[in-house]
Amino acid sequence: MTNFHLHTRAERAFLDWGHLMVRWRWSVLFLSLLCAVVLICGFPRMRVDFSNESFLDTHDETRRRYDAFLERYGPDQLMLVGIKPAEVFDLEFLEKLRAFHADLERELPHVVEITSLVNARFTYGEGDKLVVGELMEDWPSNEAELAILSERALSNSFYVNHIVSRNHQFTAVMLRLETYSSLGEATAIEELASFEENDLEGAAGTPVLLTNEETWETIDALKAVVSRYENESFPVYLAGNQLIMHHIQELTKHDVRLFTGISICLVFVLLFALFRRLSAALLPLIVVTLSILATFGAMGWMGIPFTMPTQSVPTFLLAVGVCDAVHILSLFYRRQAAGEEKGEAIAQAMAHSGLAVVLTSLTTAGGLASFHAAELMPLAQLGTISPIGVLLALFFTLTLLPALLAIAPSGSPITGPSLFRKREATSGTHESSGEIGAIDATLRGLGNLAIGHPKAILFCTSVLLALGALGITQVRFSDSALEGFFEDDPVRIAIKTMDREFEGLQTLEILIDTGHENGLHDPDVLRRIDEATAHVLSQREGLVRIGKATSILDIVKETHRALNENRDEYYALPEDRALIAQELLLFENSGSDDLEQLTDSQLQTARLTLQSNFADGRYYVPFLTSLRSELQRILGPDIHFQITGSMQLIARSFSLLLTSLTRSYALAFAIITPLMILLVGNWKRGLLSMIPNLLPVYLTLGLMGALDIPITIMTVIIGSIILGIAVDDTIHFMHKFNQYYEASGQVQASIRKTFATTGVALLTTTVALATSFFVLAFASFYHVVQFGLLASSATIIAFLADMLVAPALLVMVLDDKQPEID
Repeated sequence: MTNFHLHTRAERAFLDWGHLMVRWRWSVLFLSLLCAVVLICGFPRMRVDFSNESFLDTHDETRRRYDAFLERYGPDQLMLVGIKPAEVFDLEFLEKLRAFHADLERELPHVVEITSLVNARFTYGEGDKLVVGELMEDWPSNEAELAILSERALSNSFYVNHIVSRNHQFTAVMLRLETYSSLGEATAIEELASFEENDLEGAAGTPVLLTNEETWETIDALKAVVSRYENESFPVYLAGNQLIMHHIQELTKHDVRLFTGISICLVFVLLFALFRRLSAALLPLIVVTLSILATFGAMGWMGIPFTMPTQSVPTFLLAVGVCDAVHILSLFYRRQAAGEEKGEAIAQAMAHSGLAVVLTSLTTAGGLASFHAAELMPLAQLGTISPIGVLLALFFTLTLLPALLAIAPSGSPITGPSLFRKREATSGTHESSGEIGAIDATLRGLGNLAIGHPKAILFCTSVLLALGALGITQVRFSDSALEGFFEDDPVRIAIKTMDREFEGLQTLEILIDTGHENGLHDPDVLRRIDEATAHVLSQREGLVRIGKATSILDIVKETHRALNENRDEYYALPEDRALIAQELLLFENSGSDDLEQLTDSQLQTARLTLQSNFADGRYYVPFLTSLRSELQRILGPDIHFQITGSMQLIARSFSLLLTSLTRSYALAFAIITPLMILLVGNWKRGLLSMIPNLLPVYLTLGLMGALDIPITIMTVIIGSIILGIAVDDTIHFMHKFNQYYEASGQVQASIRKTFATTGVALLTTTVALATSFFVLAFASFYHVVQFGLLASSATIIAFLADMLVAPALLVMVLDDKQPEID
């Protein structure tokens, strides 16, 4: 059976479908809305997750190690409150700091421990007695006592870059959050209450980690306390990964609401300008809005969180849904203007555009589904939910849109100047003639250019390909949430300041396993850990620098000094195993629980926490490779270690970014190419159609390299999205071209007819897409701005590729010898 006959059968099927939707319009309306409501009910269940660990699958080895670390030691990231007074050791300032500390302890929920100069650990000896108390347990009352306190604090290496900056200009208040959620406790209590006594053993479930909502509650309470204290003499800088994630979420919520609304308004104006009818502007937006809400509801039901990449879903679905509707509406209003009865006009519009709309949706969904194979979870989740959103938009376009068209009064178009030509029916063909507008004249000019100068167009395309190749060689990858904020963003300024003053806020955790119980009593083991720590701290060159190391060594050295008349020369590791064991036992019996955060109960594993500066993930990868090699050399083969923490998560995510890009792009190409050949019905034309599809992706990557725009978690999705958009345009173009070409055998005449019948709709959808993406250029997050500008530019490139490159290739390859038809 020929492709022509297949298209004819499909048109008949969609014609019958259109009649069915018109006949049962009220039932279709009810059932469509019911489906939408059921899905939208899942909307409140949708959660937001921008955490570092959310980038990795729970089965990923790096993630598993990190989760095990959290279960044992709690969060590796602290929230820091930096303060820069005129003088840190000033009586008036310290009084205010004490009040500030007390208010934080009283008002902040979900906080396990707050540490500052007020209660910092101070270990000292009184004769043969070890005392582990607080630095300011005896509050200074005069300048002499204050001077003693200052000398004591500034000479203690444990405090440096911990609660006091190295230059002594900043002090910090450190907040350690709870590991587990109080919601989990409540749930467990409810579960226990519902079990019989003999079933209690199976009732206990896995504890729930502290939720984002609880963390945000802590941050909001922190900001409320800070607002009461902050002034010129008490300047405050809030820092920590939790603050970054919270800020990203707040900006994203604001931008999604604002720009989705703006995009809807702009599309409304565009549709009204095109069709001059309120119904034509409102009905597609009703369909698209339901699609977006239903998609978010599906995310809630499926447990898919809202992440950085998924914030592009509303804008993309708005554009895709409107594009589908425009192709149907343009045929509907043209046929209705030609005098056809309303129901028949709807059915004929479905017959003309239904197949192309279905094919474009399937190929777009297939291209987006390629992200499902990505190892980065936000991309994999995008590859799950975005195809669902596209298919939901298709479902509502094929059901709700024709039903609404049948129900809503059409009315007459509002008169006024138009860029489009006035359409009048010619007998039997329903093609248009009459007055030519600016848009039609432009499309005709593009068609004449493509047909008349195919070699020149392909030559220019070759030049662009060569320039694109130069740009692609300069493309780089990046993974830095902090760099996503604009330079004047207050959160970025605060974190950059604290990162600089305290020589690093990013954490890296190293768990050192001695292999046997009480292995940390061995002086040789401690010596090697101390040597490894000193080596790491000595590496001050490069883009990743370690500014602070914390481990059990600090307690061992502090205790040894305290038990030796508090003399600084004894701030060292004892050389006797029995002495180490005795001094650690004295520290444990002192009442301090600090040792629990630094080792296990068997004293077999040591926790070494390193603080590094914030850097791009691409720099963490080689740093960790070098660090692992050096630790193996220094610690020796008998001591095993694991590296985890936030830096390791970021490094792993960065490594997966490249593989995710390669895998998803290759899969998208593998899915779409055979579909295009199958849908076109001719392998030669199918392969030709892939050239204008791939061109926008290729040139966009070249543009990124030329403008030094890195591939990030946000911009990595551009390729598959643009491929899906380009395929949409190509399918609509090739769908009509094939019909005309198989009927006449004339390439140039078929191209001209395709421009006349499909060109306006393609241009309109391109404007809608480009406008929707361009709105993101005003986003609050820099990576989203880059995505919006690139996607908008790529959409225009895709349109030009279909209007110029595709016809030029058809003319050159199919070697049309038929007379031209104007």
